[in-house]
Amino acid sequence: MYVQDINIQSQALLNVRDSNKDERERIVVRRFKFEELRLEQIQDLENDLMKFFREDLHRRLLSTDFKKQVDGIEMLQRALPTIAKDLIEVIDVLLKWFVLCFCESNTSCLLKTGHNIEKLREKIRELMKQIIHSYSAAKTLPYILEGLRSRNNRARIECADLVGFLLDNDGSEISGQLKSLQIVASLTAERDGELRKAALNCLATGYKIFGEV
Repeated sequence: MYVQDINIQSQALLNVRDSNKDERERIVVRRFKFEELRLEQIQDLENDLMKFFREDLHRRLLSTDFKKQVDGIEMLQRALPTIAKDLIEVIDVLLKWFVLCFCESNTSCLLKTGHNIEKLREKIRELMKQIIHSYSAAKTLPYILEGLRSRNNRARIECADLVGFLLDNDGSEISGQLKSLQIVASLTAERDGELRKAALNCLATGYKIFGEV
């Protein structure tokens, strides 16, 4: 390991000293959606990652190598118990990075690295569940529901599974938002079998806990 790498790793994983999440939310000029992002959105996200995330972490998250992206997620997972408060301050930046990953449209890359992408999705799924526990199920749910409107079926499947996870583990906290299940119900009419299955599993979880709503 080089001396430079040792010096980098001695720094805090997140730098939130100059972070102002409320201010970032006020100046957003185009809402993030679960679809292919515009160039300026990607550039803004990269700037935020470099500003608030330690160099070795943001290099991994922004890498085109999926294995390095997985390494970055694992770094966050290991550190989460000690950085939860700081992570909440920059949670909007991390969630935007999730959107970027879910909406990757480089088909040649997908064909070559399907296995690695599945592993990446698994890591993102695990990290999202940890974030939900550290942050707030009620505040995280709207981000996930937005994903159900995606044109990317894989993203919708992941989001439907996460809604089911929220119902099963934090049902009482999101009980006031049960009308949102109408969005999930609409997915049962989709042609994609895996998407229908994810939606039905989510609805079954909701019925088991709340009955008819």
